Amino acid sequence: MRNVSERHQINLAQSERLVHPHQIFERLTLRGPISSLWSPQAEALQSWHESRLNPDVVVQMNTGEGKTRVGLLIAQSITNETLGKTLYVCSTNQLVEQTAGVAESCKLSYSSYAGRSWNKRENFQSNAGPCITNYAAVFNSRSVFREINVSGLIFDDAHVSHSAIRGQFTLKVPAGTPAHVEIVNLFTPFFRATHQQTDLSEIAEGHPFVLLYVPPFEIISNAARLREILENAVQLNDEAKFAWGYVKDHLSCCTTIVSAHQTEIAPPEGKPFAKHWPGDTPLLQLQRPYIALLRPRSICLPHPFFNCLSTEVCSGGRCTESQCGSFRYRSSAAGAPPGGNEDNNWERKETTRL
Repeated sequence: MRNVSERHQINLAQSERLVHPHQIFERLTLRGPISSLWSPQAEALQSWHESRLNPDVVVQMNTGEGKTRVGLLIAQSITNETLGKTLYVCSTNQLVEQTAGVAESCKLSYSSYAGRSWNKRENFQSNAGPCITNYAAVFNSRSVFREINVSGLIFDDAHVSHSAIRGQFTLKVPAGTPAHVEIVNLFTPFFRATHQQTDLSEIAEGHPFVLLYVPPFEIISNAARLREILENAVQLNDEAKFAWGYVKDHLSCCTTIVSAHQTEIAPPEGKPFAKHWPGDTPLLQLQRPYIALLRPRSICLPHPFFNCLSTEVCSGGRCTESQCGSFRYRSSAAGAPPGGNEDNNWERKETTRL
């Protein structure tokens, strides 16, 4: 027999889907010691709700103001509006557990996925609530979410997400492995021809601060052999298979760095996902999701990755436009079919940074 809390969550999932985050919170009558939203939380949620028809939104709050609860209510609001699947993405497994604890204390319907293990998966499958997970689980070529039509993404601690996500696209070949030695030997003629013998010798001696860049034209000239080396290396390293799935068809577009520590092949810093998002990546291939990012105030977002975002809101209620050339999502409230993936659900909006 299900307990009272479980019955409440099931009844909530089957009842009318509320969209305003304040109303969602008030409907959660069994929310334990949490009697009401803090003023900064209420202000941030109201500001976000007023901006929800704008392009993807950055929510900024001071440390300690409870942005996790705000993010969870935003995720639930997107889930209810689209009748689709929403991911709340954290940087570590520990933060996944902490966020799940906050959701549990509010009696929100949720699921979580971390360490290749599901908790309350049925809530995600039935679109009753968001799935709390981490960047590593979402952004890899074998993601469990790769064939799911994701309606919304909430990036927690967005100011650290750029390095976390880019790392999932980066193939690393450790020094001391046969593959690293073969790569160094493959490009040695180029390094010598460009008068970089000294740096090459220092790498061989193990100097940690020497880096050698392999330009794209040299990658193209040696593409067949480099691919052979990397494919053999990936077969010996299961972790490398996740990044290899992304970079294998775009080696000439990547930044290749050779050092005494490793060979690193990564997307270019400017637009690390230009080839993959939202076009041909296994994840998010059906429609481009709505994105909300949570970050502390006074900490800047990394521009190269989040160059598609246009709206910022904060707990003081202010809303500013930033960056240009963003996509605008027309939600069901604006006349689009809930959860639809038609092209006309998206329109191009040019904004001017203030």
